[in-house]
Amino acid sequence: MSFLLITHFHNDHNLTARLFLDAFPGLTIVAHTATRADMDVFGPGSVQRLAAGTAAIDRILATGRTLDGRALTADERVEVTAAKAGRGALVEELATVAYQRPTLTFD
Repeated sequence: MSFLLITHFHNDHNLTARLFLDAFPGLTIVAHTATRADMDVFGPGSVQRLAAGTAAIDRILATGRTLDGRALTADERVEVTAAKAGRGALVEELATVAYQRPTLTFD
């Protein structure tokens, strides 16, 4: 493998770049300059954003109210509870991932 093209900044793309580079040390990671800029904003802060989102979910469940103060419906409580499931494991997994920015960009 010679090149890895990152098409956009979503974590399923930008947080796997380091894994590919580790597996293929001569790899060139390519992205548009705007994509790299987005990756530089979103990639490194992923763990903190996920943890903050989990804290917000915890507050919603603890208070039984949405962030704007409205009482949760029973269906919403089920949805929010489901949204929380697995987030702790995801935070732990993301904490082990090293962010790798593209090594070559284009306009």
